[in-house]
Amino acid sequence: MRKKWIVIGLLTAAMLQTSMTAFAAPKQMSDGTVFDAAYYASSNPDVKAIFGTDEQTLYTHYKMFGKNEGRLPVAPTTYPTPVTPPAVTNMMENGFDPVYYANNNKDVVAVIGNDPQKLYLHYTLFGQNEGRKGCAPTNTSNTNTSSGSSSSATGTYKYGLDEKQYNRVVQRVDSNEGNAKSLVGKVNNYRDEKDKKKLYRDDLLDEAATLLAMEMDDAEKASHTRPNGNSYSTVFSQYGISDYEYQGMIYQKNNTSDMNKLLEEWKSDSSDRSELTNKRYKYVGVGRSNKYWVLLFTD
Repeated sequence: MRKKWIVIGLLTAAMLQTSMTAFAAPKQMSDGTVFDAAYYASSNPDVKAIFGTDEQTLYTHYKMFGKNEGRLPVAPTTYPTPVTPPAVTNMMENGFDPVYYANNNKDVVAVIGNDPQKLYLHYTLFGQNEGRKGCAPTNTSNTNTSSGSSSSATGTYKYGLDEKQYNRVVQRVDSNEGNAKSLVGKVNNYRDEKDKKKLYRDDLLDEAATLLAMEMDDAEKASHTRPNGNSYSTVFSQYGISDYEYQGMIYQKNNTSDMNKLLEEWKSDSSDRSELTNKRYKYVGVGRSNKYWVLLFTD
């Protein structure tokens, strides 16, 4: 991991820094859009944290991502422009939104900060291979209006999965609903015995845990490592789960439907037991495939 950050540091050190110039008044852009850079920055602090107050860069973000995300270009008034700066514009035209990337990858920001070019470099060197998303899902001409999901040219339907894969995960979650509810109830009873707060099931964690269990089925191997060689933790960013400080996993090859037996086996293992009773955890997801069980935790 240290080598990765060293590589980033060496590469980004050679990059030119984008100048940040503040513009006070709203303007009509070259395409006719009225845009107020000062308003956009002040009403979108997450964008401002990365781009500062540069009018051209802020407008590029609005045009490429902000509009689809429901961000407003101006306060409810009309004002009577610029061209776009090349460096950051190019990365966004390549489908990368540094604001989205920073918001959903706090671990990366903690190490390299909010600089758009450094974030883009991390994404191209490591993030893509780790299953991190470069921007929020957007609608395309192939939008499936009945489900609200979209299919890209690469076949991605949702959370980096094609439609068939995603439906398999959802169907498995649905079929496991009863056992999952029972298991979490028993885990909470055990936590109560240890004076620990109860856990709450989370829908996205259920899906993420189920995907990991199904990957273990396909690889015929229980592991903290996914079939592509990445850590299991990349499933959190894949599902857009980012607002947490602590996370963990328990997994086991076991096709039992006896939740008492399953829980007893985890309680008998010291590392699994410590995860079950970790006081920091607040949410849990339950995943089951043909041969494997997976629990995912976050605070």
